[in-house]
Amino acid sequence: MWTVQSNLPEELQHQISLVYGTDVFPLEVRTILGEWIEKQPWSKIATELCPETEALATALQQEFILKINSLAHTLDNNQLKYRLTQVAFSAQHRNPVELASIIYYSLQKESRIMSYAQSCLLDTKPPRPMQDSFQEINRDIQRIRKDLTETDEIIRQTFQDQEQLIVNYQERQKTQALLQNAQTNERAKIMKQLDVQETSLQTSTETLMKQRSELLDRLRECSNAINILMTKVLDTELANWHRGQQLLGNGVIYTGYTLDDIQDWCEALADFIWQNRLQIKRMQITCTNYSPNQYLNDSLYNLMDANTVMLNRLVKNTFVIEKQPPQVMKTNTRFTATVRLLVGCKLNLHLAPPNVSVHIISEHQAALLSNVADNSLSFIQNESAAGEILNNVGIMEYHAATTHLSVHFRNMQLKKIKRTEKKGTESVMDEKFALLFNSRFTISQEFGDMPVRIPCCVQTFSLPVVVIVHGNQEPHAHATITWDNAFAEQRRTSFIVPDKVPFYRVGEVLSQKFIANVGKGLSQDNLRFLAAKALRTNNVPDLNVLITWSQFSKEPLPDRNFTFWEWFYSILKITKEHLRPLWNDNLIHGFISRTETANILSQSAMGTFLLRFSDSEQGGLTVAWKGKSPEDNTIGCFMLQPFNAKDLGIRSLADRLNDLKNLTHLYPDTPKDVVFSKYYTPIGETTKTTTGYVKPVLVTCVPGLSAMSLESFPNTPQSSLQPHSPGDSNSMPFDSNTTSMDCTTVKQNGIHTTPPPPQSSSTTIQSSSSSSSTTTSSSSSSSITNNNISADGHHHHQHHHHHHHLHHSHHHNNQHHLNNHHHNHNLNPNPNNNHHHHHHHNSTSNTNSTTLPSSFEIMSYLHDSNAASSSSSSAAATASLVPIDFSSDGYNY
Repeated sequence: MWTVQSNLPEELQHQISLVYGTDVFPLEVRTILGEWIEKQPWSKIATELCPETEALATALQQEFILKINSLAHTLDNNQLKYRLTQVAFSAQHRNPVELASIIYYSLQKESRIMSYAQSCLLDTKPPRPMQDSFQEINRDIQRIRKDLTETDEIIRQTFQDQEQLIVNYQERQKTQALLQNAQTNERAKIMKQLDVQETSLQTSTETLMKQRSELLDRLRECSNAINILMTKVLDTELANWHRGQQLLGNGVIYTGYTLDDIQDWCEALADFIWQNRLQIKRMQITCTNYSPNQYLNDSLYNLMDANTVMLNRLVKNTFVIEKQPPQVMKTNTRFTATVRLLVGCKLNLHLAPPNVSVHIISEHQAALLSNVADNSLSFIQNESAAGEILNNVGIMEYHAATTHLSVHFRNMQLKKIKRTEKKGTESVMDEKFALLFNSRFTISQEFGDMPVRIPCCVQTFSLPVVVIVHGNQEPHAHATITWDNAFAEQRRTSFIVPDKVPFYRVGEVLSQKFIANVGKGLSQDNLRFLAAKALRTNNVPDLNVLITWSQFSKEPLPDRNFTFWEWFYSILKITKEHLRPLWNDNLIHGFISRTETANILSQSAMGTFLLRFSDSEQGGLTVAWKGKSPEDNTIGCFMLQPFNAKDLGIRSLADRLNDLKNLTHLYPDTPKDVVFSKYYTPIGETTKTTTGYVKPVLVTCVPGLSAMSLESFPNTPQSSLQPHSPGDSNSMPFDSNTTSMDCTTVKQNGIHTTPPPPQSSSTTIQSSSSSSSTTTSSSSSSSITNNNISADGHHHHQHHHHHHHLHHSHHHNNQHHLNNHHHNHNLNPNPNNNHHHHHHHNSTSNTNSTTLPSSFEIMSYLHDSNAASSSSSSAAATASLVPIDFSSDGYNY
């Protein structure tokens, strides 16, 4: 890297020279030891503090000093030799970790400058927006530095000319005294000499006054140039950083200048302001001592006042929150924040670090404080804060390695909060607060015998905060913060945000949420679907149409008990926690309506499926597929009851899709196993646990439709575990109380499809050491009724008495029955087959229902090569099995 430095433009070379301005790592050492320095693990030492890295830092410090001393002994240049000796001495007296950190952060700054230079040389887009503003700001810095240096020289020359003028004036006074006492014959000569002196004094005085006038103009120009540069840095670059920090709360990656870059510029500004101040002060002294001029004096006083204003502005604007507190803040929960003063070192505040205090304030208090100049601390005392924060006072610390003057609050905690009275539909999650960080200190600077003491009070507000007391308030709180972060205008009054914005801006925010939390954003089709849903319309709206805050987060969706944001937030959450890789691989269609799903699947081959988010159920993902109804062989689109986070936490979506063998191709025509197989959970040989039990494997199936097999489980015997066909008279009755789901009929292109009749839910134990198997039917302990469909399409109401059977088959005729008389929730897959192992009492009635209950069957396959072969042990194991309930009764999706 360092070999390229010499080829950089002059302004960039100067930037690098500023990086290496420390006494332990100057530019000379970076140049001489460049290759060795770049190979050392400085970053590990600076970022991972532990005994191992401390030992490494000590070893590198010794090697660093040894190399410098060795090089110093071989040099002929005495000046450079002395310089290296001084560096070695300074390094010897530094903490090893601190030395490593100084080197690391210097290399980081150099790397950023080199990256920018590389992008310029290759004519590519720079990694940060440095192309124009970086060059412009640095050109301004160079020009101002040059002007101030020249002004120093002019002031020095003016001071010398004034001293010479004073000497000449005294000589004239002596000549006048001689003239008064001179003899007659000498008077002519003395008078001639006096005339020459008078002329010289007059000329010198006029020249001096002209120099003063020009110097005043020059001081004014320098002051204006500093002020213009400060406006660029503070009102543009620092403001952009603040805006980037706010958008970061919504997941937008900030690509602008780092706070270290801005600190470098602000420190240069601080140097310029102090230098300009000293020049004004020296000019005032000069004018006071000789030939005072009222206009000149007034102008210099005005310049000094302007300089003080600039200094105060710089200090107050560079008191920033480097690490924001959480914007959704829960009471009695620890949180952190970091505050930094960018020009603290230039003000010598690290010699007497000031305290910083934190208070939480309401929106009303924030508006009042924005108009308070230097009385914020007394204001907080006079009008109590909006809550109580523990550990809210800290002392700024100077970090030599980074040159940061900052305070890190590690253990703050909000104990209580005072809320304002709510009006109308307002809720506590709509109320915004802020943390106020403030400090008082005195700026001290010595200019020879001209000390400067300027008292200063600084304050800064955090981003808006919503305070909650319970986790279920979090979604709405995030809605408030998301809207504020996205649509707040710079230099706004308090926390005011627009009440309505074009939907395309909301779409950008929602897409960025997915990018930040999941990895891949939203497509235009996704955004059009979301726009239609948020704006409560069936037609795809123009994305420029306005959406209100109320539509976004306050008003429930039609026929729902949740808002658009709550629905979207739950989808984002389940995708982040359970579906991230599938979403990033474009395997989830996601945001698509039921109607459009049926349309596109109707043109696809049998077994084609897609994955979509449920419209009406929060945080639900459903599987839609094209298939045949087992009852009348009609072809249509079927949809499973949505899986929620709990379902996917028990068994992953990929494994569930693997279980459903009737699903063959992901829309449009990709074989399922080609894209999902890498996400299947491999199942090895099942071993006994320490308790002697065998771990079950859960398998998903849709009775009547799912051609489920156990091919994906090589360790599970296939003999008696195959599900019964719909027409099999030996089918076990399905217990919909235990495992149920909705499978909705969709009428599409003239084809009316009905969902498949449910099959029984069974739990099976299979021992590999024998051919015995035990099947336990799921059952219900209460009497319930259910709608059935007969062969002619009429709905029947059936009331069943169902016996709970425990079968133990060992390929011989001994069979054990365990009968528990109870009522069961049953759908008969074949109305002509009414022969069961138990009695039925049937009654029928007509119904207008178009949604039929189907089943989502969970089967526990148990395999243990060491399982006991005796029927008694098998029966004992079977008796201990309990059906698992994954139903979501009552949801209309």
